Order: sequence, then structure tokens, then C-alpha cells
Amino acid sequence: MSNIIDEPLELFNSVTDTLQTTTHLVILHHKLIWMYGDSYLQTYINSIPNGGFGDCFYCINPNNFYVDLYPKLLELEAKGIEVICVAEDIGFRTNEFAYTTPEGVQYLASGIDAGKSYNQALIFRHDVVNDSLSWTFNLLSDLLIPRDTAVPVLHSLSITPDVVEKGDSIRILFEIEDTLSGIDEIKIDIVNPIRKHRFAIDSHLRDWIFFGEHLYAYDMPIPDSARSGIWYVTDISIMDSAGNVLCLSRSDSVLATFTITGPTGISEENRPELHLYPNPSSGIVFWSAGPGIIGIDVYNQIGEVIITNKSPEYNYIDLSQEAPGLYLIRFLYSGDQIIMKRVLIY
Repeated sequence: MSNIIDEPLELFNSVTDTLQTTTHLVILHHKLIWMYGDSYLQTYINSIPNGGFGDCFYCINPNNFYVDLYPKLLELEAKGIEVICVAEDIGFRTNEFAYTTPEGVQYLASGIDAGKSYNQALIFRHDVVNDSLSWTFNLLSDLLIPRDTAVPVLHSLSITPDVVEKGDSIRILFEIEDTLSGIDEIKIDIVNPIRKHRFAIDSHLRDWIFFGEHLYAYDMPIPDSARSGIWYVTDISIMDSAGNVLCLSRSDSVLATFTITGPTGISEENRPELHLYPNPSSGIVFWSAGPGIIGIDVYNQIGEVIITNKSPEYNYIDLSQEAPGLYLIRFLYSGDQIIMKRVLIY
């Protein structure tokens, strides 16, 4: 029985009816069900599949492929979605098979005959830059080579301009090398640690501008809602097509910064009164301020958060256990107003 009915047919219809933006649909199945019903392919049923035409469990049986499935595949082809059907039930009589229907649907089949030297594997290669999918049949003996385990190499990272206004764009320029598998995906986190705001870029390489010689660029607009101040590239993840990943964090010297200029969002007439004392201090720091403080964060000299108080009950903070130096205290008021104060601990 080779009919696709009930739940498998419902799943097939659900997928084909909802595909919109993909470039390819690859269908993996066992029997070469598309041979029955095609006037050309049907003459080869007894010379290509492992089982011939008939009603046995391993035979190519009469089925509903061209009645219920193929029309849906033609609809996808009309939308520009390339359809590839991949079967596995060969190997005994032949070790590879490929056929394209007059309407453009691709039929492929591969299989293994145990112990034979001519066994082949069907290898797909996805070009993420050009959105193309290609394939070859390769002898298994030719595939017995070490797998690519080399992670991508990041030679440089820069951001231009280094000072930008809200509404403008920055260009992130990478020089990345991966000659074996090729870069597939890049993820970047950009944060303003004092303000606790974050941008995230998570994209395939096709979204980047390629300049040649391993150079890639990404243009990112700065939204009007972005906070003014210094922003940092804190984390980078670069993945190649073999699954190797290069991960870097802000502790690495290659990561970059830029500054967003613009108003702080707090006018002088609406700015709350806030004073720290004593300053300098030996450790205990008090503040005088009106109501409305809903959160306090303290940052050390390298921008790390060392104390967080989401709902302060008292008007002091204890820094006596911290090393001498300059600290930054961030006061968050209701209404998203922020005031930054520096204090020197000796």
C-alpha cells in the first residue's frame, strides 16, 4: 500500500497550504511512489527501485501521488518554491537516480547495497548567500575524510561612525575567514550597560553585504527610542555551515564601541533633586531625594553591575566591601526617568 491518506495527507496539505517565504521544499520518503502514474517513469519501475511493480509490501504499488499530492507541488512551483522529492528505496539495481518533471519538480533517490563498493550518498549543499540548493552523488569511499572542525576566524570588527545620532545608521564591518565550510549565520548583541538597553542582530549571511576577501557589512538603523551614551558589542556568535561556532565576549579586545548622541529625555525643569553624601566616602553612601525612586544599580570602573536594588527601602548603600575607586550609581524613577551619580570610595 503506497497511498498517502488520513493523517499523513493532512500533514502534507497543512504544510503545502501554508508555505509562503521559503525557497525550497524537500520531501523525504521511502518508496519511489512518483514512478507509478508517470508514463515515462513507469517503464523503469522494474529496473530502478529495489522492488518492481506489484502489490507486495516492498513493491511500487498503485497510489494517489499524482491525484492528491502532485497538484499541490505544482502550486508551489508556480509560487517560485523549488520542490525536491527524495526517496531511499534503491541500491540493489542502481545506486543513484535523478529526474526532473516537465513542470520542474525534482525526483531524487539514493540507497545502499550492503558490501558493494559503488554505494553512493546524496549530498546537499545550501548556498545561503544566493539562496540556492545543489546536490551531488558521492561515493561513500570518497566521503571518508576528516570532518571540518575548524571554527571561523574573526580578523577584525569595526563600527562606523563611532558617534551617531538617533535615526541614523551604523555599519558593522567584519573580516571573517572560513574557507572550508563557509560562514552561515552571525549573531551580535549590542548593549548600553548603564541604561540596560539592548540591540540584537541574529541573521543569516544573506542579510549581510559582501565586499569580497572575507569582508561583510551590516547596516543597522538607530531607533529614536535608543538611549544616549556609549554602546558595546558584548557578544558575537559566528557559525559556519558545518556547525562550528566562534563565540566572543566583551572581554576580547576585538569587540567595538560607539556612542549615540541626543537628549536624555529628562528636561531640567522636571529633573528630580538628588544629592549623594559624603562624597568621597569610606563606604556608606547616603542620598537625599524626593519620592519616586523605584530602582538602584551600582556599576564599578569597568561597567559591571555590582549591586542591584529593585525596590530600595532605605536612603543609603554600603560600598565598604568594594575596592577603592570611582563608582557610578544609577537611580531609576517612575516614568522611566534616570539620574546617574558618581561617588569616590577611598
